[in-house]
Amino acid sequence: AAVGWAIVASRSAKPQRRGLSRLAWGQFWLVVANGIIGGITVLTELNPWTVAGHFILASTLLTVTAVTWLRAREGDAEPRPLVGRPVKQLVIGLAVFAGALVVVGTAVTGSG
Repeated sequence: AAVGWAIVASRSAKPQRRGLSRLAWGQFWLVVANGIIGGITVLTELNPWTVAGHFILASTLLTVTAVTWLRAREGDAEPRPLVGRPVKQLVIGLAVFAGALVVVGTAVTGSG
């Protein structure tokens, strides 16, 4: 229901915010994918690989939801940088590293 409201709210925003609508629809498709992989997880009797996939999809859904919330509070104007280029590059590197760590961590945990 919450994802449905996010889609309705993003579609009814004036002026239209295409990026916000895409993020809301992304949440919908992540919920659908999570439901499918959750069903497969049950059918495979909690196979560690499907459990890991289910966890990663759920983490992705939380990330997209947080980004949607932040973008809804901002505007669609051109962003103005608040930090220098080195800090921005460091944050991107840390985010990529953290994402890889989550994926590798779930794979290692799933392998026993």
